[in-house]
Amino acid sequence: MSSAATGWAWQQHVPNGIKTTLLALADLADGRGRVQEPQEEIATRAGCKDRTVRRHLAWLEEHGLIRRERTYRDDGGRDVDEVQLMMKPARKADLEPVEAPGQADQTPPGQSVHPPLDNMSDLRDKHPYSLLGSKSSTNNNSESSHQRDMHTLAEAGLMEVWRDWAGLVKAAPVTLKAQAGQWAAWVREGRADALRAEAQSVIELGSYAHPFAGLKARIKALQNVGAQAPEKGSAPPRPALVAGQRVRYPDGSEATVVAVLSRGVATDHPDYPDVPLGQVKTLTVLTEVSE
Repeated sequence: MSSAATGWAWQQHVPNGIKTTLLALADLADGRGRVQEPQEEIATRAGCKDRTVRRHLAWLEEHGLIRRERTYRDDGGRDVDEVQLMMKPARKADLEPVEAPGQADQTPPGQSVHPPLDNMSDLRDKHPYSLLGSKSSTNNNSESSHQRDMHTLAEAGLMEVWRDWAGLVKAAPVTLKAQAGQWAAWVREGRADALRAEAQSVIELGSYAHPFAGLKARIKALQNVGAQAPEKGSAPPRPALVAGQRVRYPDGSEATVVAVLSRGVATDHPDYPDVPLGQVKTLTVLTEVSE
């Protein structure tokens, strides 16, 4: 509970029923006025029904007293919305102690006029926007960055693919966050469509020992192809591959075609044995198979 948030909530001029919900939010808020609790918990604190809380939250957001933001779990599923109480930052004058008349002259040498603090968290609660950071500020920044990445994926329509991906890799949360950051970076570079196609292909094949390494190699190969792409209308025809041909990958490695399938080509490459149909054109035929 934040005493600053509670004091702020009492000062707001809102209808009585909504005031109860606002006070419940303040009671649940951390030192920076943030709340991330299920609506059922807020309703319990406010002593009303869930649908009433939903209506109150909409009113408070409409009138600028709170801001709500979607949050996502590491696997891409929706998490509880984060509510930010729109408290005004404390003024500098409020953060500085006020000296009583003549106090400066009466202070013994070597002693501070500042009142002692039993707990630094008391000052953080009183002035949540002061320069006194909390121990968890680094974690909070990291979590905020992760949520921005997840929002980027959601806006690109990639959340369903991401959920399937998370189910495939079954990685630790810290690894999933790092991979989500790379996905978001690709989206910001304008590769959302390529990412969707390549990720779905890796998920469907399911034959990679290290799926993320395979995905990165596919995206990099696409980038190399794009950089060397000929002018429009002059693209060479896609090679008609057959089993037994020797081919070269965009990274310079070589392999032998094992089978030509409807979904692409299978080779004996140690790292990238499955070449999806859309990437067959990136292979260079080195040897032809005699009839």
